[in-house]
Amino acid sequence: MSKKVIKPRVSVIIPFYNRFEWTIQAVNSVLSQTYKDFEVILVDDGSNDKIILPPYIKKNKKVRYYKTAHGGPSKSRNYGMSLADGEYIAFLDSDDLFMPDKLEKQVSLVEKYRDIRFLHTSYVLVDAECNYLKTYESGHFSGMMYPEIINNCPIATPTVMLHRQLISEFKFPESVRIGEDNILWIQISRKYFINGIIEPLVRVRKHDSNTAFDVEKFREGRMNILNYAFTHDTSLSKSFMVRSYALVGSHVKSLKGNCKQSEEEKIDELINRIRRVITNKYIKSFIIHGVYPAVKSLYKIYVRFTKNDER
Repeated sequence: MSKKVIKPRVSVIIPFYNRFEWTIQAVNSVLSQTYKDFEVILVDDGSNDKIILPPYIKKNKKVRYYKTAHGGPSKSRNYGMSLADGEYIAFLDSDDLFMPDKLEKQVSLVEKYRDIRFLHTSYVLVDAECNYLKTYESGHFSGMMYPEIINNCPIATPTVMLHRQLISEFKFPESVRIGEDNILWIQISRKYFINGIIEPLVRVRKHDSNTAFDVEKFREGRMNILNYAFTHDTSLSKSFMVRSYALVGSHVKSLKGNCKQSEEEKIDELINRIRRVITNKYIKSFIIHGVYPAVKSLYKIYVRFTKNDER
């Protein structure tokens, strides 16, 4: 009598292209989850760098490594989904990190409400060294969100967990390199309820390659999303279409404005850089709780006196 194969509850798909140091950090964030019934499908999207998995990852039976020809994130994720054994599929970009209880809290919710097919969470934005920048409460985005999701999709890919039923119905569009994830969420939202967890359970890195913070990439992604949406749903009104394309310009203008640092943000960035250098050798708590607050206070005093002088 053959032994029954026990399949993992969650398959975590991590595509990566070079950037191997961050990829290892991403894998470690999954391996350190409080919830243990998972597998990691690591898809090397044709990296140019020489990839040597650390022994503890290579020997870990929860991790499966595959290398493919370079085809982009959609192709890598679709390939990972085709190999997944889990009842639920989660995604993690190689530059991002799960918080330790991310899978536990999502699985707990889908076990309680068995009709959930799509679940995402809020997330924390961090810099390249994982220093806190901002919290995005995207988990509030919940309900039957189509067609609103076309113009407002706050869902970050690493926050998503979906039922494996959906991977037989939907795929990431492999012809699209920017905005491909939003296109898939839009497809799913036409038929299924979008469920959100307000608590941030993922750390998303902000760096030079992020589409969301690059004006031209953002513009290209938005155009890809709109072109796909209106091509595949001709029932959407012309007025909605016109408004959607008009919003691209205002969003780009807003993004350009946000790219300009205020004086206070410049001070914050300078202090963060100094802190990262010093805390490699000296006392972290002294910098965070002593020097940093002191400089912030001095800056506020400077601003107050400057405004008084202007009067």
